[in-house]
Amino acid sequence: MEDPKEFSQQTVSEFLEYAPQASKAFLELGMACISCHLARFCTLEEVRKAYKLDEKTFFEAISKYLS
Repeated sequence: MEDPKEFSQQTVSEFLEYAPQASKAFLELGMACISCHLARFCTLEEVRKAYKLDEKTFFEAISKYLS
């Protein structure tokens, strides 16, 4: 399995293009990123910080959806 932290500098759009099933993690965490028009500009790290999620919680949540 890939280390989800490797994706931290990808934009939300790039990441969801790679792993569309991970959109469930954003919903579970209460993040509006999947419907946000800025998703193609914001990196995963930026949105994690904007939502004040600790690194472990965020990357564990998205790692469940990486194959």
